[in-house]
Parts: sequence; structure tokens; C-alpha cells
Amino acid sequence: MFTKALDVFSQLNISYSTKQVVWLVANATAYGYKSVNGLQLAAELVEKGLNVNFRAREAHSALADVCHYLPDYASDYPIEAKAAARCIGPLYHVGLHKVKGKDWLYQNIINKLIKFRYEKLKSGEFESFDHMLKEGRVKLAIEKGMSPEVAELYFVGTYAAIHGVMNHNLTSWDPSPNYLMWGELSKALELGKYNLTPQDYLNGKTPFEYMYNKMLEDMNNPSFKNSLIKGLYRWYAYSAMKINWPFSTASFAAHANTDWANYVKEKFAWFYWAKYWPLGKYACIREQDSPFFSSITAYMLNIPKVAFGVIYPRGGHGHDEISMIAPDGSLMGFWSNGTALLLDYSPANPVWQGQELFLELRTGRCGCYELTGWIFKKNELYKVFQDLEKPG
Repeated sequence: MFTKALDVFSQLNISYSTKQVVWLVANATAYGYKSVNGLQLAAELVEKGLNVNFRAREAHSALADVCHYLPDYASDYPIEAKAAARCIGPLYHVGLHKVKGKDWLYQNIINKLIKFRYEKLKSGEFESFDHMLKEGRVKLAIEKGMSPEVAELYFVGTYAAIHGVMNHNLTSWDPSPNYLMWGELSKALELGKYNLTPQDYLNGKTPFEYMYNKMLEDMNNPSFKNSLIKGLYRWYAYSAMKINWPFSTASFAAHANTDWANYVKEKFAWFYWAKYWPLGKYACIREQDSPFFSSITAYMLNIPKVAFGVIYPRGGHGHDEISMIAPDGSLMGFWSNGTALLLDYSPANPVWQGQELFLELRTGRCGCYELTGWIFKKNELYKVFQDLEKPG
């Protein structure tokens, strides 16, 4: 492999000025890449400062391939391309690219999904993640105390829509099959193709386009929008959430009615597919799937998001909730206040039974450690929650 890597190095016109360039080329060589031109462009982006300190080494191969299949997109928006690669690398990790080949995977799923976003980025309808990191809401989030490493996970969580279209049928009343999550790779590919292929019964729209258009219709319907947002408050105020996490519930209620009052798009995206769709307006999405299914909503509305996972204060099962970065850089979600969450895992909470608090950031469902396993113990929560300071 070392000899093979040296041969690849000799074909590239780069200076190898950083260890990350060497790491990129070595891992792409080890795991495969589509073309030298794609790898060349990826290396140039890294030389210009793109950080590719990935957990999953396959993500380096994915970055080279994104640069091969979508060179203009990668050149224009390196942070976007990086987030895409961090979602595509796990697909390589589970062998999805070997089922029908990379050409099929990109032409039928990845390219189509990224084209939707790229066109909105070029038109100015979407603010790019590159700009959010340099000048926008994500920069503000970091200035408020969020770890830069954590902040970029929110980009990955949005790009996990790539996984979502292979886990969820966007026009079915049957519960989500989660083919990708369960390793049924051939079925996952066919489902992804279906969701991104025009259908006669949808008047030539793809299921993805159909859902997007329906969502915009509902978002522009004042009565529906208001009832939806009111439903969000009712869900957290009167459900088991209040029983298990009383301090987080109180904090959420205060923020939702003041700090987030004007963030209609964010609230809409959060609840529309997070808690409303299980009721079955257009498709059947189970509550347990919604924090990950909502990557599709976030992708459509250009909102950085992840899923937070914790164990119930009384122990036993875990629970996931959506977390988004609001326009002012603050966290927006049920668990947005670290102080309140700490109180929920203390004797101050009547239902707490000694369960240790640790938070897992999950960006997608594909069985790969690039997407899950981002564990933050009690003394590390300051990296996530902006109201907490580093211990000591």
C-alpha cells in the first residue's frame, strides 16, 4: 500500500505542505477513489485550509469522489462538500458503493440530491454552510461557546438527508423501512432512487420534490402554520417530556415563547417532520425515526441540525431530540440549556434514579462511527451547551 500511495503522489501536482494532505491521499489510495482529477481537487482544497480530520477514513475517498462527480460544487463550497463527504464516507464503510457501483450511486441519488441544494446556493436562496461558518449563525454559535468540532457536526446532520432518502419512503403510509440503517443495501438504493425519480402519479415530480412543495404550501398557510407551532408547545408541555425532564421542559417553554418567537422557519422545520408527521398527513414517520427523518426537512430549509440522544433520567431506554442552530447562533431544541439538563439528572428531579448523564450527538443512521458515537460526558457538555463553562 505504501508503494501504491507513492505512485499516486507522483501523479498529483500538490506541495504536500500539510500532514492532512498526506493523510487525504494515503486514505483515498487505501479505500479507492474515482479519478486522479477528483483527488487532485480534494488535495487542493485541503492545501487551501479545508480541515479533513475525519474519524472515518473512507470520508477521504468520498471527498475525492465528490470532487470528481461534482467539481464545480466542491470548488465553490468546500465546507458543503466536506459535510457531504462525511455522510458519503459511511456509505462506503458499509459497502453501499459496491452493490451497483459508484456511478450508479452518484447518478441516481447523490448527484440529484446535491443538485437541489447547489442550485439554491448559486441563486442566493440558500446561505452556504461556508458562509455560515465564516460570517453567519454557526460562527455566532462558536463565539457563544460551542466547540468548532461540534458546530460542524450540525452541517453533517443536515447532509444526512442523503441517508434519509434511503431509509424513508416519502410517499408511503407504511412505517419507514430504514433499509440503510438495517443493512438492506439493495433495497436502500432502490428506495433512494425512487424518492429522487419523477413519478407519473405525482405529475412528473419526484417524491422529494412533492414533499418539498407540500411543505412550502403548508408553511405559507397561516392557519396550518399556527396550529402546527402551537402543537409543538403542547407536545412538550403535556407529554412525558415534562415528567422526565421537568427543568428542560421549563427552559424550553421560556425560550420557545421569547427567544425563538420570530424563528418561524426553524420552528416549522423542527416540528413539521419531527412530531407532526407521525400523525400521518402525507407519510407515516414513527416518532422514533423523526429526529433523523428531519434531516430531510433541514436540508430543504437550509438549517444546521443534529440529533441529541440521552438515557431517561430513571434509566433504561434512550431518547432522541432534534437540535438546530438558530439564526442568532443559539441552540434551538428541547435540550438547549445545559444547566437545565444537569438539573434533570440530579436529586432535584423527582423521577431521577441515579442515571449518569452523557449526551450523544448523532448525525445520521448508517452504522458508522463518523455519524454516531460523539459522546459528551457531564464534564464535557460545555463543548455543546453555550450556558456552561469548562470545569475547573
